[in-house]
Formats: sequence, C-alpha cells, structure tokens
Amino acid sequence: MNLKLKIFALYKSSQIRYLISGSIFTVIGPSLFILISSILNPRYAILFSEIITHFLRFNIMTLWVFQTKINNSSLKAYIKATIPLFIVNFFIVNIFISFLGTISTALISGVFSATIGYLWNKYCYSRTTKN
Repeated sequence: MNLKLKIFALYKSSQIRYLISGSIFTVIGPSLFILISSILNPRYAILFSEIITHFLRFNIMTLWVFQTKINNSSLKAYIKATIPLFIVNFFIVNIFISFLGTISTALISGVFSATIGYLWNKYCYSRTTKN
C-alpha cells in the first residue's frame, strides 16, 4: 500500500512540474518573440525565439519535469513532436504580422502553442511510450 502512495505522489509531482513548466514556456515563447522582433525582422525573430525556447524547454522537460537523462531517443522524439509546431508558428507570423502587429501575432502563437501544441505533444509522447 505504501508503494502505491509513493508512485501516486511521484505522478502528481511530475504533473505539477509539467504544468508549471508549460505555463512558464507559454509566456516565455511569445515574450522572447516580441523582444527579438524589436531588434530583427519578425520572420527571423520567430526562428530565433522558437530555437531558444525549444532548446530550453527540452532541457527543462527532460531534466526537471521527467527527471531523466538526455539521450538520443528523447531528443529525436522531442524534435519529431516540435518540428510541426515550429513550422506552424512560422506560418502564423508570416500570415498575421503585417496586419495584426507583433503583440497580437505573439498572442495567437502563444494560444496555438498552449492548446494545439499541448495536444500534439501529448499525442506524440503517448505514441512514444507505447513503442
């Protein structure tokens, strides 16, 4: 019975860390885009902000949330799950930046990442754990 309580506590703990990191990166990604686009063209800013955000996110998710070692299989799974989101965010910027501006485009990108991005990652990682 005690083992079940420990497993339950660990499960809840990683879920809480997942929620915290997801919330933080939902703010960091668009904020970084806004900051970088004040220096660079928004089309380049989204590339740099996505690369930086996902580099940090992968490391935080691997080391802090799931408390595992970084290895080739986890990196490959993360890249496979992230590339479609990266491409969609790039298109969001290209489509909306000219008539909505930087902040509104960043908000759209953030909402996309927090909703569809979350669901896509959940789907991709559920398939990874089944294999």
